[in-house]
Amino acid sequence: MNKLPEVGAAQVSHRNEERMRSAVDRLLGSYEPPPDAELRGAERSSFFAPVSLLFDDDVFPRYSAFAHDISRSGIGLLHVMPLQLGEVIVAICHPRSGPLSFRTQITYCKAYGEVWYKSGGRFLELIEA
Repeated sequence: MNKLPEVGAAQVSHRNEERMRSAVDRLLGSYEPPPDAELRGAERSSFFAPVSLLFDDDVFPRYSAFAHDISRSGIGLLHVMPLQLGEVIVAICHPRSGPLSFRTQITYCKAYGEVWYKSGGRFLELIEA
């Protein structure tokens, strides 16, 4: 078994860097989204941040999740539990922007792997600013 180098000691040779870059380029160049991929028209931005999900009149967050992208009209989520389609409150607490909560319509939820779920929601209303 190969021994891993100590943290900070890893060096990548120029040849390996080129080979890795080429391999990732091939992977991305050959990727085709699944036929049922959601192709919304709004421009998305990568946005990785923890969020809390609340339902109905919850006082405390019921679930934790991660946002993986965001647009002016909605948000993409990654989580470990299935979500019912319908309305939830997505609470984002970002260190620079402060807390924001949106009433959000979950429009899809799909299983990915053994324990992960990916869902998307359309913003309906800003609750806190």
